[in-house]
Amino acid sequence: FNAVSDASYIQESVYDDLKLKQQVFRKIDAAAPDHAIIASSSSGLLMTDIQKSAVRPGRCVMAHPILPVYLIPVVEIVGGDHTASSTVKTTYEFMKKLGKMPILLKKEVPGYIVNRLQAALLREAIDLVDKDVASAEDVDKAFCNGCGLRDAFMGPLLRAHIAGKTIENFFEQYDESYHNRWKTMETWTSVPPSAASAVIKGINEMQLVGSKSMDEIKNRRDNMIVKQLKLINKD
Repeated sequence: FNAVSDASYIQESVYDDLKLKQQVFRKIDAAAPDHAIIASSSSGLLMTDIQKSAVRPGRCVMAHPILPVYLIPVVEIVGGDHTASSTVKTTYEFMKKLGKMPILLKKEVPGYIVNRLQAALLREAIDLVDKDVASAEDVDKAFCNGCGLRDAFMGPLLRAHIAGKTIENFFEQYDESYHNRWKTMETWTSVPPSAASAVIKGINEMQLVGSKSMDEIKNRRDNMIVKQLKLINKD
């Protein structure tokens, strides 16, 4: 922990285990200068719980980047119960100076914004495969070539506004349609073994998975993100 002795900002990135996070924060808090900010890149834990191990919890903050972090601009920022407002503000401004797109959460929720949206989408994708509505490959194709094409530049709330001509009309016109979808969707909070087996089989049968290595798939992902960012930044 000598590396943090002269640091002004520290980003902790160990895997999501609360006891491990607390242990690391405790050591960083003891070794870092008084003015240093200690941030975590947890994917779902709460800063309120992590900062309990710190003697100076006011300088502890959640700053959650999105994978792949070297390309995706968003960083979600939220303080815990004992985080100082100045810590949140300084972290927000620091991320802006780094060229990131900081998103400020008004309150803590497990998974923050991005991972909660991903969790809802992933549960439905898994269930579609488990119920044999479509293959894993076709579920992914439906997303990538359907809503995925517009999701790069338009979020679900603005999309609803456009679909209804206004957001007020959307809630009036689409209420029954969405009710019929939501009432048939699963609400489980742990993946059923049958669903896991179906998705594992489906993923391993994908043409891309069978023909490319993991590194090749990641490189393809990164190249596509770069192309998207170039198009979006031209606008």
